[in-house]
Amino acid sequence: MKVPVMAKNKLFINANVYTMDNHQPRAEAIATTGNKIFAVGSNTEILGCGLPQREIINCQGQTLIPGLIDAHSHFLQYGELFFQVDLTQTTDFHQALDQIRAAVENASPGEWITGYGWNKNVWQLGRFPTAADLDAFSPENPILLHGKEGHSIWVNSKAMEIAGVDRHTPDPNNEIMKDTAGNPTGILFEDSRRRIDTLIPSSTPELQEKAIKRAIQESHKLGLVGTQDMSTAKMFSPFPVLQDIYHREGGRGLGFRFWCSITLDMLDAVIDARIRSGFGNEYLRLGGLKQLTDGALGSQTAYMETPYPGTESCGILAIPRDTLKANLKKAAENGICGVVHAIGDRCNREVLEVFEEITRETAHSHNRQNRYFRNRIEHMQCIDPQLLPRVQQLGLISSVQPIHLPGDIATAEQYWPDKLEKTYIFKQIQTAGIPLALGSDVPVETCDPLLGIHAAVTRQRRDGTPEGGWLPAERLQVEDAVRGYTLGAAYASGEEAIKGSLTAGKLADMVLLSQDIFTIEPAGILQTEVTMTVFDGEIVYHA
Repeated sequence: MKVPVMAKNKLFINANVYTMDNHQPRAEAIATTGNKIFAVGSNTEILGCGLPQREIINCQGQTLIPGLIDAHSHFLQYGELFFQVDLTQTTDFHQALDQIRAAVENASPGEWITGYGWNKNVWQLGRFPTAADLDAFSPENPILLHGKEGHSIWVNSKAMEIAGVDRHTPDPNNEIMKDTAGNPTGILFEDSRRRIDTLIPSSTPELQEKAIKRAIQESHKLGLVGTQDMSTAKMFSPFPVLQDIYHREGGRGLGFRFWCSITLDMLDAVIDARIRSGFGNEYLRLGGLKQLTDGALGSQTAYMETPYPGTESCGILAIPRDTLKANLKKAAENGICGVVHAIGDRCNREVLEVFEEITRETAHSHNRQNRYFRNRIEHMQCIDPQLLPRVQQLGLISSVQPIHLPGDIATAEQYWPDKLEKTYIFKQIQTAGIPLALGSDVPVETCDPLLGIHAAVTRQRRDGTPEGGWLPAERLQVEDAVRGYTLGAAYASGEEAIKGSLTAGKLADMVLLSQDIFTIEPAGILQTEVTMTVFDGEIVYHA
């Protein structure tokens, strides 16, 4: 590798290096020049590698791994959460009401109150919250609160009044929850949410930039150097603001690596511009067409083969199958891969069938001959194991979020009691030869990769329950979980040649950990800290 003139060179020595590169899995030291890895080897080799004007960083025996990549996020919403009512940590319904009430008291009359993260299952409320729960203290302020699972909203009567939502509102897909008299209760699912979502005053680009930069700063503390954003509508996508930051400040100013999904309302413009999956560079890249096909387990809207216990509902199919196929086929014919949300077992089956049909019908399209064209299923929470060979044969990527698992144990046992052998089957997916990419779905869950790795490896809650892990045969090894956050995530975006492992010539993105998570007891992963994050050859976080 040629050394650039006047490059800023660094030697990271005395490290316990896990490279994720099968050709050289372990090392003691790494040399970087500019934003690239120059050499990987022993302390002696790196100290003698000949780089001039080098800065030496003594890692003091701590564990050095590739920079971590979140393969599934909603990054703008994550950043905005720092400026909204945050209900993600509430464990009691009345605690949540107190937080919302405080926000109303600090707001001007008529000002919208927005928030995120409520979870009726954690509250053990036994029912969905209602508008009536909010109305007593919010007669003048419309309230909109997104559910933790990202598929429902809880609003007050003022918000429904402004949106014109009442008993006469058309609801062909039964997405507006109603009481026995037929009146809306204040809970709206899936597309019906847009009736109120779109009324919230638009956030300015300046506020969105502030939110994104705060999210990047917090992500660096967790060892994250990049993310794959899964927005389903342009209004939720960080891409326009990221373009502005990149054009103004460059990749170093961005300070993060972004792969952004293409939303349906962007698709025609992207096709007209002859843009394909992978357009961009190592800092900012466009991905595939994101499609949302069902709901979630938490709200019992995931699309299932059989009804939820005690109901006649199999969940929600958020987009007709023919429409899904038409959208994905149009994208594929123009070199844009498919990125499809599928949680329920029926949804996963039908999405697989659609991908099979499209693959046959577009097999000879030259636009598919692109290393960035990698179709993927997001979540894959409940899938028949017998379908996995077909998933593997198509080359589909399984993008999963182990961090969901601890909070879903009780919910899955309640609502999917006869489907547990299909639920979060990470090990079977891996054994079938299906590429695994790991992410968080932030802000639905925390984006802390160490917590995601712990969940994948132990299949336990943070208190160590259940003993031995939930469905323990599906536990991953630490190396496999780390690979999912590094090389696996890089493969999912078609970028494994430039990142995802500590290999000479690849981007100099690294994370230093306080403990060797590969050898300690898995419970110790929870006590492990990120002590340094390196992005593009620069130290962006140091504990």
